[in-house]
Amino acid sequence: NSTFVLGITSIIHPIVVNKSNIGPSTLIFMIITLAIFLRVAKTKEKLDKKEAVVLLGVYVLFILVEYYLQSVK
Repeated sequence: NSTFVLGITSIIHPIVVNKSNIGPSTLIFMIITLAIFLRVAKTKEKLDKKEAVVLLGVYVLFILVEYYLQSVK
């Protein structure tokens, strides 16, 4: 679903990705999220409330860290 939305959006107006915006913190959070997702995918076929809260918490932490890093620059 996300890929479809991004594809249609980029057809209408090209998306520019700034390499300077992708820093070590982004990569760390991507790895953490991937590890959580792979653990869930291997153990069971659906996401329960506890795992959803953990993923949501990681996302909120990511947003806070990115906001802090942008304000320091």
